[in-house]
Amino acid sequence: LRLRDVNVHGLGSPCYFYQEQEENMEHMFFTCKFDSRVWNECYSWFQLSLAQHRDYFKHFYRHECGWLRAMKNKIWKYVWCATMWTLWGHRNGIAFENKLLDLDHVLETIKFHS
Repeated sequence: LRLRDVNVHGLGSPCYFYQEQEENMEHMFFTCKFDSRVWNECYSWFQLSLAQHRDYFKHFYRHECGWLRAMKNKIWKYVWCATMWTLWGHRNGIAFENKLLDLDHVLETIKFHS
C-alpha cells in the first residue's frame, strides 16, 4: 500500500510488534525481533537450526529440508505457511482490534493450523 501512496497508519510508521523499525514486508515477517523468536521456536520443534533469509520466496525454498522424512518435510511446509498466516493475522489484530503482542498465543495458533 505504501508503494501506492495509501496511508494506512502513517507512512514510515514503525512495526506493530516492537515499534523499533519501519514496517515493511521483510521486517514484518523475517527481521523483526518478535518474528525471529517465533521462527526460532518453530525451528526448535523440528530440531532445526536454519539461517533465515529476508526474501520470502527464498525463505520458503530454504525450508526444503531433504534430510527430513517426506512426512516431516510436508508438515514443516504447513508450519511455514501457518507461521506466515498467523504473523499477519496477529499483526492485524494489534493494528485493528487493539490486541496485545502475545508470543504464546501466536505459537499455539501456528500449532493449531499446522
